[in-house]
Amino acid sequence: MAGDFRQSLAPHANGVSSVSLLWFFVLTLILALVSGCTPDVEVDEPEPSETTMGADQLIAAAQSFYDCMSGAGLPVELVENHDGYESVVQFTGDLWLMIRSPEGGTLRWPSNDEREHDPEALAMAQAFFDDSMVPGLMIDGVDHSMVYTRCLERSGYNQHAAWGSTNMDFDLVSRQIESNNAWAGCARSNGWPMIQDSQASIDPDESDWPTVLIPVTITAEELRTLVEACPTFNPEQQEYLSQWWHIETTGQYPPDYMPDPSLDFVVPSLQYSTNPEDEPTAEEAAALENISALYGVLYEKKNEYWANKVGN
Repeated sequence: MAGDFRQSLAPHANGVSSVSLLWFFVLTLILALVSGCTPDVEVDEPEPSETTMGADQLIAAAQSFYDCMSGAGLPVELVENHDGYESVVQFTGDLWLMIRSPEGGTLRWPSNDEREHDPEALAMAQAFFDDSMVPGLMIDGVDHSMVYTRCLERSGYNQHAAWGSTNMDFDLVSRQIESNNAWAGCARSNGWPMIQDSQASIDPDESDWPTVLIPVTITAEELRTLVEACPTFNPEQQEYLSQWWHIETTGQYPPDYMPDPSLDFVVPSLQYSTNPEDEPTAEEAAALENISALYGVLYEKKNEYWANKVGN
C-alpha cells in the first residue's frame, strides 16, 4: 500500500514556500504512480463546509451525519471535539474499517485478526484505496459506500472541520518537530548545510504541519545517498503504530510514538498555462520529471514496506 492510511489523516504541510501549480501536476503524477439513508428523507443542513464552520454548524452537521449513519444501522457515536462540542462522528467496535473521505483515508484492522496478513484481504484493501472515487466505506468487508456518500452529502459533515478550531495535537507537533530537526541536523552533517530546522506555526489555529524543506536542486542520486545516511522511514515504528491502531479507537497516537520526519521540497514557482491541452515546455517537463524522481526516492522505503505487506 502507499502508506499508513490512518496516519494520512494527520495534517500535512500545505504552507511550504514557492509552491505553484507545479505541485498540482506533481501530486497528480505521484498519485497515478503510487496510489443507507432512506431516499425520502430530506435533510436541510449546511453545505459541505470549510474548516471555519461555527460551533452550531459543526454540531448540526455532525448530528445529521450521525442520525443518517446510525439510522442505516452503522456503528457510530458522537464525541466531543477539541473545543468540547459534540461534533465528531466516530466508528465504534473492533472493526475492519476502510474509509475514503474527502479529507483522507483510514485503514483499521481488528485486533487478533489474521485478515491483516491474508493476501485476499490485503488485495481488497489495496483495490479499495486504489479506487479514485471518493468517498467510500467498507466495514468487515461489506461495502457501505452508497450510504456513507449519501450521509456526507446530506449532512455537510467534514471530519477535519469537526475537530474544531485547533486541528493539531500539540504534543504530536512537538514530537514531529523533534523528529524533523534530528533529520535536518543529520542532513547538515552530511553535506547539506542549507537544510534548516522546522518550526511550529505561530498561529495555533493554523494547520500547517512542521516540515523540513529540501532544495529541489538536489539530484535523485544525491537524495538517495542522503536518505541512506539519514533514514526517512522507520519500519519498526510503523509496525508499532499498526499494532496500536488495533486497540486504540479514539484517534490518539501512542504517548511514546516518534513520527518519521516530515519532508518536502522547495518547489520553484513556474508559470503554467491553464489550458489542459497545452503541452508543457521543455523547462516544465524537466521540472516535473525531476520532482517526480525526487518524491520517488523520498518515499521509496515506505512504498517498499507497504508493497511487501500486500505481497505477503
